[in-house]
Amino acid sequence: MKDILKVRNGSSPTPTFVSVVFLFVLVFSISCRKGMSPSSRGAMEPSPQPSLPLGVSIKTYHGVGTIQEVDRKKNAIKIDHEEITGYMPAMSMDYHPHDPALLDAVKVGDRIEFTLEDMAGIATITEIKKR
Repeated sequence: MKDILKVRNGSSPTPTFVSVVFLFVLVFSISCRKGMSPSSRGAMEPSPQPSLPLGVSIKTYHGVGTIQEVDRKKNAIKIDHEEITGYMPAMSMDYHPHDPALLDAVKVGDRIEFTLEDMAGIATITEIKKR
């Protein structure tokens, strides 16, 4: 082992030299591991969640309203809603559900509570509950 640690002039390396080499190997091995695909890492880490583009966030709002129209062809639902606090004043507007099955749970005239998510100005209904 001592032969491995000999430097050119035949003396043993300094503790600083050994520390620097150890640190380099450690940093290199960590950076290689981060570059591995999730399948090659196996069960070492959970898969990362998809991230949004920089500066884009999802905001969640809750509203109350009445179903005016359900259009399955356009995957849209028209809701006459009260003010959605922090988002928009009361109005009647078309929304698209995140899951088209939400359209099957309601009919024209139903009074509902709903949850919508806004991502970069695009609002999507994620939950509907009849009142």
